[in-house]
Amino acid sequence: METITANELNNNETLNNETDSNETLEMNTTNGLTYNEDGEVLLDDAFFKACGIEYDKSYSNTKVFKSGTIEEGAYVGEDVRVYEGAIVRSGAYVADGAVIADNAIIEDGAKVYDDAYIGGNAVIKSGGIVCGNATVIDNAVVRDGATVRDTATVRGNAVIKDSAVIKGNAVIEGEAIIGGNAVIEGESLVHGNAKVYDDTHIDDNAEVCGDSIVCGDSIAVSYTHLTLPTISSV
Repeated sequence: METITANELNNNETLNNETDSNETLEMNTTNGLTYNEDGEVLLDDAFFKACGIEYDKSYSNTKVFKSGTIEEGAYVGEDVRVYEGAIVRSGAYVADGAVIADNAIIEDGAKVYDDAYIGGNAVIKSGGIVCGNATVIDNAVVRDGATVRDTATVRGNAVIKDSAVIKGNAVIEGEAIIGGNAVIEGESLVHGNAKVYDDTHIDDNAEVCGDSIVCGDSIAVSYTHLTLPTISSV
């Protein structure tokens, strides 16, 4: 499978591309890399031609840093940033304004919308969705069908399992695990080694921390700064 990286450009070559305003954009290559003084590579018509790949206007104003990779078959919108070591797999969808930071991976079938920020080493699995101004960073994983939206944050080694929804201003961090079909919203905070099992609903200003386990169908937690002990299914 072909990939789009700065390393594929020819050494010591000057590429010229006519922009929409009929100005000439000149890009210089050195040691197989083509980037400006900020270390950015512009994905323009000349870049794609040098890689032997047909240029797609959806890449307008998007920049990839040095070892960042966009695989052929991925959709990347305007003003996207793909940083060092990050990979956007074939079949992934990254919309306008999103940032894919160092070593993050957007897998085939994953969708990143709006101004979402995917940070270093985070993984968005196939079917995972991150949208709004949501942030997924560190080593966090968003699995198949899970959604992180609004201004929610997932970080640390947290795992969001299949079809779970993290929304509002919720924060999931540490070693927390959110089970399938769970909904975490409001100003809720789940951290430490906490585990929220399948089909659980946590709302408002709840805090779930330590080694807490929350399970059962639709257990609603709506108390401010609540630290939960182990709760049996109801």
